[in-house]
Amino acid sequence: MGLPQSTFVHDSSANTEHPVRFLFPVTWSYLSGAGKTGQVRQLAPGMPMLITASAPPAEPPPIAKKDDMSAKWEMVIPKMARPAKPVEAAAPKPIAAANADALMAMVGRVMGAVPAAWRWSVVSAAVVLAAMFVWTLFPTPKATARAAAVVPTAEWVREPAVFAGGGNSRRQLLVYHGSRPAADFRAEFDWKPDARGIGLVFRCTDGSNYQAVRIGLAPGLVAERFTVFEGVETAHVRRPIAWNGSYAPIHFVMEGTSFAFSLYAGNERIDYWTDDRLKTGDVGFYEERNDRGADLVTLTFPGHAVPDFNGNPRLNGNPRLNHPGP
Repeated sequence: MGLPQSTFVHDSSANTEHPVRFLFPVTWSYLSGAGKTGQVRQLAPGMPMLITASAPPAEPPPIAKKDDMSAKWEMVIPKMARPAKPVEAAAPKPIAAANADALMAMVGRVMGAVPAAWRWSVVSAAVVLAAMFVWTLFPTPKATARAAAVVPTAEWVREPAVFAGGGNSRRQLLVYHGSRPAADFRAEFDWKPDARGIGLVFRCTDGSNYQAVRIGLAPGLVAERFTVFEGVETAHVRRPIAWNGSYAPIHFVMEGTSFAFSLYAGNERIDYWTDDRLKTGDVGFYEERNDRGADLVTLTFPGHAVPDFNGNPRLNGNPRLNHPGP
């Protein structure tokens, strides 16, 4: 592309070191197709150059012929939309945790509304409430079933005395038999003196093993003690009892503690001895000669192996255990 020399315009009045302005026409040329030449507007010297050009229209790409084997074809497969990955739902919080979160949120709201001067009191109350809440999270342990306490029972029992060799005896044992044999005891009763007397048994395990005391007139008032061990009766030990000859009832007390025994008539101890052959057993009376019964019987068992007794002995519905005298 060539430019004629007349197209350069120089402004000689401009005294400057900067480049001067030129005005020259511009034309466009195309390698193919008919193009339009840009229009140039002549400006006076010193005016800026303005160029107006028109871009050639874009030509559409050539269409390949059907028999043109050089044409290339492409098959575009649209992307398939993959199913969205299922979002796992968050496991629900346990009821206890949800309740705990709700409790903490409530505490936060309360603390924000409480004046600063009262916050320590509110914190203390919140701690107590939280402790009570945590306590409810744990199941209350079930109470362990305990064996019911065995309430000791006792009843009056009659049985015959048995001696070694199988000899016949009229002696009948009438004992207060408990669910457990007693070791310590205290027996009290009133007896009105008569010739038939009264017999007391203790440490009785069966008809062949027991200790006994018999009180009677011979001719004065005496007490005889003995032991029956494996069906064999020992010799009797006699102790006199002070007596004024009155037939008024006399109060007797018999105590057994460990292996020691004491007998009282009124307020006086008339006998004391030890015997450890029989350590436990029942307490009661024995009949031998149509004996007169005792009155106001009281049996006390400090070890509580047998319930205490207070009254007149009864057996099989009979009002008195022993036969009443005249």
